Amino acid sequence: MDELDVTPQQAEAIAAEEGLLGAAARAGIGVALRSREMRLMWAGLVVSQIGDSFLLIAMLTIVRSLTSNPLAIAAIAASIGLPPVIFGLFAGVFVDRWDRRLVMLVSDIVRGIVVLGLLFVHDARDLPIMLIVGFVMGTMGVLFMPARNAVLPQIVPQEGLVAANLLVEGSQVAALVIGPALGGIFVAKFGAPVAIMADAATFFFSAVCIFLMRIRANEAEVKPLTTAQLRHELVEGLSVIRHSPLLVRLISAGATNMLALGAVLVLGVVYFEAAFGVDPAGFGALLSVLGIGMILGGALVATPYAHARPDLFVGVSMALLGASLIALPFMETLRTALAAIFVVGMSLLAARSVVGALIQMNVSNEKLGRVEAANNLVLGAAYNLGFVASGALGAAIDTRLAFIACGVLTLIAGFMAFQAIRHRPSTPPADGTAPDPTAAV
Repeated sequence: MDELDVTPQQAEAIAAEEGLLGAAARAGIGVALRSREMRLMWAGLVVSQIGDSFLLIAMLTIVRSLTSNPLAIAAIAASIGLPPVIFGLFAGVFVDRWDRRLVMLVSDIVRGIVVLGLLFVHDARDLPIMLIVGFVMGTMGVLFMPARNAVLPQIVPQEGLVAANLLVEGSQVAALVIGPALGGIFVAKFGAPVAIMADAATFFFSAVCIFLMRIRANEAEVKPLTTAQLRHELVEGLSVIRHSPLLVRLISAGATNMLALGAVLVLGVVYFEAAFGVDPAGFGALLSVLGIGMILGGALVATPYAHARPDLFVGVSMALLGASLIALPFMETLRTALAAIFVVGMSLLAARSVVGALIQMNVSNEKLGRVEAANNLVLGAAYNLGFVASGALGAAIDTRLAFIACGVLTLIAGFMAFQAIRHRPSTPPADGTAPDPTAAV
């Protein structure tokens, strides 16, 4: 949309949305944490995600003690990764139909109970138990994530959405940075069975936090769920994305960020080992630098620049991300290479927090679960594709060229996101896919 063609009504709507984003800058994280429900949910997320790191180390320890076959680890990873592929889109339909608080509560309780099944794995013949546990936990996670994201606009005011997304992303950063280290120490000291019980306890803690939350249930009227109705509601949710260039480009930007993260985690090991003699055991330093960069990226989101001009903020963040990926394999010293990794982490979290909030601001509540489910499916697919594609490209051509390819793709996605956010619709579509940006929550 050309800026010269903007009508007075459209200009007023744009100003209202930009004023809302500006209010978010002034409010910062404090406005999100003033919500009792946000504090409860965030506390549960932080604890349960760190517990998941304990579980990961415990599962790897058990598998390695029972078999040396790498296919066993691959099968367990697949059991956890398959549910998002199979159920990812359908989960959004149920999240939009059901009480989202109840969905999160049941998901945590089921995972807390099911994970205890790992205590019955004693030899290689019991490995199918691990596959069942992984599949059930993956399925519950598929329901939990879109419910969690869709509930954010219900528990914080709109000016707190960016900060709320930052807190959610930040809990994942904390799990990434300190979780594996704590999990390794915990398993070494107390053993895998105690780590499994500790992870179950973290799910129950999160369930208690969610139980204490006060959230009104979805009020949309729904028809009985037949196969035809399920298909209709699924298509209806996907059409919200398909008919919105803004959502398509925002989701594409988020997917590119996850693709980049997957590439860094895979190619980083190869590159740092070949260029600087850092063995895989020292990869924790790279993760720590990546996490510290994400923390700074979160701080940048709280500045006025992230909200006064979200188009520039996301565009510049992704430009820095792409440029860092391209420059990384040309760094001649370990210090400069770690600096590039720092910028990667900073850019990732900065862009994702604003993109997540913009998605929630531009989708109506009754369809947000389906949009978030589709978004999570795309993000997960991109993350795993980053692992596979970067490894394949690194082996087939060259690690340096793989980094460059990922960086160029990020630059293109960043430019597309910049254009989409800059020219985002100033009035809600006729089908009601986007809420009034001035509406109170």
